[in-house]
Amino acid sequence: MIVRSQVSNGDLTRLIGVVAKARRGEPVTIGVIGGSITVGAFASKPENSYAGRLLALVAGAVSAMRISFDQCRRRRQPARWLARFARKRICCLQARPGRHRICGERLLDGCEAYEGLARQILAQPNSPALLLLFMMWQGGGNDQQRQSKIGAYYGLPMVSFRDALWPEISAGRIRWPDYIVDTVHPQ
Repeated sequence: MIVRSQVSNGDLTRLIGVVAKARRGEPVTIGVIGGSITVGAFASKPENSYAGRLLALVAGAVSAMRISFDQCRRRRQPARWLARFARKRICCLQARPGRHRICGERLLDGCEAYEGLARQILAQPNSPALLLLFMMWQGGGNDQQRQSKIGAYYGLPMVSFRDALWPEISAGRIRWPDYIVDTVHPQ
């Protein structure tokens, strides 16, 4: 399941740089951007949300790390809202009419905001690392197909919760309620 979850290694240069910074004892901020899943809705406790588990994993991997955690998250908010929120924290997003230049989707479908958010993060002078995580909703669907085109364009590492679990769920080897509380939120 772990091997299946890896959509792309991408260019790991930025991630290696962040880990090196942490190993030198310099402060590192881990930012998690998303909606209700990022908030940890329906997680049995905050530490069990994916953001909480990520923080624990990173802290365990680099023992000398000085970590701060910044969560740009809001329940049921589309990428457009997150891009506007991040713009206040980071920099400007420019709108273009028509279809998105990378994924080819209509811009009203939120793909430009998603790409703009990635572009804003990658444009920062401190060279932050960016990793894309694709979740899923009941029935195995998600936005991975079009969002992974943006990740590939920017050479981003990408991981898929759906690719890891859906084959097991659809084959009946594991049950949806063992991992997901409702139609989309992990336990």
